[in-house]
Amino acid sequence: MLQSVTTNTNLEAEQAVLGAIIIDGDIIKDCTLKHGQFGPEEHRYIFKAMRELDERGEPVDIVTLSERLSIGGVLRRIGGVEYLKALTETVVTTGNFDHWQQIVVDYWKVRKSKEVLRQSSVELSSPDELVELQRRLAQIEEFGHTTEYDHKQTILNLYDQFETPREIGVHAITTGYSDLDKMVFGLEGGQVIIIAARPAMGKTAFMLNVARNTARKGTIPHIYSLEMQKAALLKRMIAAEGRIAGGKMRSHQFSEDDWERLIPATAAIAELPLKIFDKAHLYSEVAEIRAQSRKMIRDEPDRKHLIIIDYLQLLRGTGKSRVEEVSNITRDLKLMAIELNVPVIALSQLNRSVESRNDKRPTMADLRDSGSIEQDADMIWFLYRDEYYNPDTDAKRILETIIAKQREGETGVVQLGYVGQWSLVTDMPKDIKTIKDEQKQATVEGDLKSGIRTDEE
Repeated sequence: MLQSVTTNTNLEAEQAVLGAIIIDGDIIKDCTLKHGQFGPEEHRYIFKAMRELDERGEPVDIVTLSERLSIGGVLRRIGGVEYLKALTETVVTTGNFDHWQQIVVDYWKVRKSKEVLRQSSVELSSPDELVELQRRLAQIEEFGHTTEYDHKQTILNLYDQFETPREIGVHAITTGYSDLDKMVFGLEGGQVIIIAARPAMGKTAFMLNVARNTARKGTIPHIYSLEMQKAALLKRMIAAEGRIAGGKMRSHQFSEDDWERLIPATAAIAELPLKIFDKAHLYSEVAEIRAQSRKMIRDEPDRKHLIIIDYLQLLRGTGKSRVEEVSNITRDLKLMAIELNVPVIALSQLNRSVESRNDKRPTMADLRDSGSIEQDADMIWFLYRDEYYNPDTDAKRILETIIAKQREGETGVVQLGYVGQWSLVTDMPKDIKTIKDEQKQATVEGDLKSGIRTDEE
């Protein structure tokens, strides 16, 4: 008998969800619920234990679950093994799991909305307070929706905005860069690739170019952006595709020549099989990312998939310290890469100590909250642009990709061409002369004179 039944809870749906997982433990891998979304405390304890077992790579069944719950006397508090058995008896077939899961989410939304409204029951005193209330309610309603699954509508919205100027390998996935692919042999399932750099080195630009290159070859990139919105990312992709200055993409002040490049570039990006998720509150944990990507891989099992996370330090994990938390996150990323058999790219920040050295090229010691990043990553790439620190350098418009770690492979440096104002990264030296000539032309057109940055991330 449950002791903590709450109002606005569908007990039958919750019991069916838990019973189905006990019957078929693999179901939890597709489950997007969080333990806090269950009503009774007993159900929250049970689901949390299920999730912990799965994250440890252990089977989820009545035996392992009973053992896990026995720690700290929780098993007795939830009604013992008898209640776990009773849960399985509520399930005739597990085929309705997604329906039951949605019912649990819907009732959680009701409880959460009532809580928000109760907290805001004091008379609203300003428009800002009303906006905040609306934002919180909308955030609750968004849970479980995947409108960010398809980027084409965002492309159409961007195109409408552009018309209104503003005032002010065989199995491995190729990165699209021949020298880099030769060194790392492409990206393979089960790999975790950490791409780290200081700000303004080009992390996001590099990531978006890799995503664009792989998508052209038919790979489906799953981009989880915990910092930038989808529209901003797509603008950068369009800029790189059409070689259009970032300043113009922001101001929408396009010349006729720009439009000739913008239209086909926008169409080209719209047709790529991109999956972009920019709701950070929905994908701030590895388990949430894993559940979403698992569904997409299941929907298109014959396609190659690539998971990209921007960026690692914005993910949440468990641990008594930040170092322990990041260590658990990187372990979970590795387990996800292996389970889904896809490469996982995670962007990462570097410590500020880099700035205090004469040679500012990063090293392993510069990884922020390093923990087990070095241990769990199959490859670690550092990005460095000498031009940013030394304006008089001969290495202008060159992005150094420093392969600092590669399991069963060599380390070294691969030079790529880089034009920040276009968010463009290209092969080097094959295309670098063209880039220099085109950038000179851009200067003549006034793009650089108008204050456009050349160090876009």
